Amino acid sequence: MDLLTVDELRMILSFIRFLLFFGIMLFFGYIRTRIPQKDKGVLTLIIGFAILAFASLFNSQAIFPDWLPLLNTEFGSKAIILMSHLGYILGTLTVVFGLIYWSNSVVKLHYYAKEAKIVRDQISDQNALLQETTRDLEIRTIDYLEQREAAIESERSKTNFLRNTSHELRTPLNAIIGLSELLANGTYKNEEERAEFSNMILSSGKNLLKTINTILEISRIQSDEYTPSLKAGEIKEIIDECVAHCLPKAHSKSIKISVLLKEENKVRAIFDTKAMRHILIRIIDNALTYSPEDTEITIRAVMSDQEQVKIVIVDQGPGIDPEFIDNIFEVFGRAEHWKNRGEGGAGLGLALSSKMAEIQNGKLEIESDGVNGTTCSISLPACA
Repeated sequence: MDLLTVDELRMILSFIRFLLFFGIMLFFGYIRTRIPQKDKGVLTLIIGFAILAFASLFNSQAIFPDWLPLLNTEFGSKAIILMSHLGYILGTLTVVFGLIYWSNSVVKLHYYAKEAKIVRDQISDQNALLQETTRDLEIRTIDYLEQREAAIESERSKTNFLRNTSHELRTPLNAIIGLSELLANGTYKNEEERAEFSNMILSSGKNLLKTINTILEISRIQSDEYTPSLKAGEIKEIIDECVAHCLPKAHSKSIKISVLLKEENKVRAIFDTKAMRHILIRIIDNALTYSPEDTEITIRAVMSDQEQVKIVIVDQGPGIDPEFIDNIFEVFGRAEHWKNRGEGGAGLGLALSSKMAEIQNGKLEIESDGVNGTTCSISLPACA
């Protein structure tokens, strides 16, 4: 096989350069179509590689002038070589300038991308801050609406309380004033009727004093003026004392009070004697008030767990409608639902008892199905 001559090798290399430069030109032409903004550097590179491709073509004509006779007829061999060299020089310079332009564009593009990232981060931070502010505003709005609703409800409850209390105050006052006028005018038939009027005045005065004292006690507890004296003591002793206090009323209605707590089972708790006496008397008295005659009230004390003692009082009265149990301990939202309670009272006793249980670190609970009596539970801190 014959070896290629030097001119043939030069011809092949020139043609390869032509194809290479022409391919690169087409590649940058494709890149130019993909760039949104027409880049000056890419256009310069396209022109530079086009010049280099044509310079390679001229170089091939200079080596074999007979291959392109059309060019050979217009230019001499020396002119073609000169055109080829000038083309290489001009193409190279154009490519260099194109690379410089393009690198500047790339640097600017990188800068713009960096700036865009900073702006995106700032927008993201602002969005996060805006979302957090929105959530905070929503929470504040909900809190405001809840506080507003609570204030409206509190005002409504206070109005109801004042209406009920004024009724409870006017009733004994009217009785006292009316009966006093009858006695002052001598409008009575005999001494027996006069004594009856006097007893009615006394009873009305006691009821009025009881209502006023209850309101004052609630006010003292709510203003933190009452400081409990918490001491350890036996539950049976305080229960027996309160039962003894209520026995006359129980005997008058033939109601049996059973204390299911044996003497040897010494259940001890931490409580304030005065407050506990008030709670037990109030609950037992309510049970006696609402229980029919010839029924039974049971009282027992158990350890509900290692830290709590529970006193449970169960009566056989008509019970309390479950619908009203949730509001039964509210100071200002109580008595209007209990118009059928049958006997006098401002409806403050259970509210005061609940407050007194709380200041002893305890709790007063009531359960009833509205038919089969009522169960009252008093929880207190246990004592070893």
